[in-house]
Amino acid sequence: ASAAGRMVSTTPTRVLDTRQTVTARPDLLPTGWLNHRPAAGEIVPVEFRASSGLPPAGVAAVVLNVTATGATAGGFVTAYPSGTPLPDASVLNLTAGGTSANTVIVPLGADRRINLYTYSSLHLLVDLAGYVTDATAPISSAGRFVPVSPSRVFDTRQTGSPLVSGAVQFVDIGGRAGIPAVGAAAVSYNVTATAATGPEGYVQMWPSGSGTGSETSNVNWTTVGQTVASGGIVKLGTSARVDARSYQGTHLLLDVNGYFTS
Repeated sequence: ASAAGRMVSTTPTRVLDTRQTVTARPDLLPTGWLNHRPAAGEIVPVEFRASSGLPPAGVAAVVLNVTATGATAGGFVTAYPSGTPLPDASVLNLTAGGTSANTVIVPLGADRRINLYTYSSLHLLVDLAGYVTDATAPISSAGRFVPVSPSRVFDTRQTGSPLVSGAVQFVDIGGRAGIPAVGAAAVSYNVTATAATGPEGYVQMWPSGSGTGSETSNVNWTTVGQTVASGGIVKLGTSARVDARSYQGTHLLLDVNGYFTS
């Protein structure tokens, strides 16, 4: 048991979307934002308001899914704590017109923000999936990572039926591939979408029993037939399941590589 270094998973929640306007969705834009597409070389702050589900204290770092879309040229995105120098690192890499997503863990700055730097002009989306505790958090044995041998738990190619656009598919995870039926709060995974039947699609995953999903995304593609993969962390829901929904049909593969204790 410890205070610091534990992973607390949350229901995925969108906290930034630069495609939105201040009038329509001020909750998804930084304070003082002027509606625009982030320019090449711009630094975009990401705020975590009370509505995001992030607690006001006890947080060292945030677990995020970061998506970049509509890039005007090839480039990259860097995520880092606010109030610190821009590091020589990247979390996303893109070609012109591309869309890319990735899960990252980023320490919070002193003002409880992180920054996103973009090398080329593009739109940015950020979904909060959880957080890592600091030394002021309660002492607990929950949130410890337990690795398992990477194993496939879901593959629609085996049934021959891809996900239908808009339909929800539940995925049983607990009790399989080394993930316990009881005692796992979240899983670490790799998700792959392949043989997409339509362009500009994406897949969402969220805990079963927590509603019908939200505006978040986990993996994105831009062209018909494309294959894309992304790592991530998702909270387990009712019966140790997660729900998945695709916008545009696609085959879906899900591999697990570990879990976080409850």
